[in-house]
Amino acid sequence: MLNSENWTPDALRGLQRYLGLKEIDYYPQIDSTNSTALTRIRGESIDTPMLVLANEQVAGRGRSDNQWWSTTGALTFSLVISLHPPERVQMLPLVMGVGVARALNEFRGRHSEVHLKWPNDLFWGERKLAGLLVESVSGKDALVVGCGINVNQRMEEAPEDFRHHSISMYDRCGEMFQLPKVLERVLWHMLRVDDEFRRGETGWQSEFRKACWLTGHIVQVKQGEQAWVGRCVGIDDHGQLTVETEQGVTVVSSGTIRRMG
Repeated sequence: MLNSENWTPDALRGLQRYLGLKEIDYYPQIDSTNSTALTRIRGESIDTPMLVLANEQVAGRGRSDNQWWSTTGALTFSLVISLHPPERVQMLPLVMGVGVARALNEFRGRHSEVHLKWPNDLFWGERKLAGLLVESVSGKDALVVGCGINVNQRMEEAPEDFRHHSISMYDRCGEMFQLPKVLERVLWHMLRVDDEFRRGETGWQSEFRKACWLTGHIVQVKQGEQAWVGRCVGIDDHGQLTVETEQGVTVVSSGTIRRMG
């Protein structure tokens, strides 16, 4: 399996120059790249964009405090970008998901396209391939976009909770991928779609709608102690999920969504 030899000083410098990153903060092993990035933002002024990258992340976090399992075959990183207006931050996981999907589809070969699960996951077939977590610090002018991608792991070696619900690029394609190359393409597309979003372009919305893993399916929406079922009809112009029930169309801005059929 590919390991920390991927992240040589020359490889990191080349990545930084190519993408115009102000800094790459690299760790052979770390608890969470998002936690590290947030700590830095709290303590100092950050020149953006910058990257926190780990060869191995041992305590990764997902949305709603979910855990993210990874090994040295995964890509785990946090991209720190300048702040967006508060009313647009809720759309950022969707926007960045489109960027990651653009990149991963470059590596899919003859296989089906990667899909997007509202609001912050990427699926390949019926299993989770990647996830995003957007976080910020009150009063600071930067945002953290954390990303974990299953690249070279063998998911048969994953813990039981992950094994049957996740997939890696290796498992899907039957080949190992060069982690620096995958990261380069992912970051390039993330930075590009972020720039498009800042300019007010809306092409990402049609891309998300086309790739939405939930559209047309019966879904369960769980919000706190309440749960209800309806048919997903996509996202609206504000990035909210729209679900059709017997009572009409409901707009969902938060909650846990499970596809049921």
